[in-house]
Amino acid sequence: MSSIKQNPASSPETTATEKSISAKPSTNVKHTICVDFINDGVVETPWGEKPQVTFVFESNENGITKFYRRTYNNYPYSRSALTLEIQNWLGRDISAEDSAWELGEAVGEQARLITSDVISKAGNPYVKIESVNPPGDDQVSASGSYVREENE
Repeated sequence: MSSIKQNPASSPETTATEKSISAKPSTNVKHTICVDFINDGVVETPWGEKPQVTFVFESNENGITKFYRRTYNNYPYSRSALTLEIQNWLGRDISAEDSAWELGEAVGEQARLITSDVISKAGNPYVKIESVNPPGDDQVSASGSYVREENE
């Protein structure tokens, strides 16, 4: 899920060191496998009710299993974030010739995530998925430890 954050560099109390740190967010590459697709249905958002879907990715980083989620508005038109991401990641155009393709078929597909470390409005750090890309040479196997929570 994407969030809007206030830039700490715009605050008059921000030091020069803080400005240089905030101007260069930490970006990372994560080699992952898609382990779940969740149709969230219609969800209340700050912009009104939107149909949403979530992809869950798993990685193994230094022997530690980590999960990453990316939520999209479920609009399969040509310029939607969901359509552009699926085209980039899997080469499928869900707005046209691949419109019958089921999004759940992405489960089991390898992906290379570009992520950044960010701070939420509440001050909590989290990893934001910037883009989902075709896999690199590193392949990831699902650990089998992922369990979908009851409310999903």
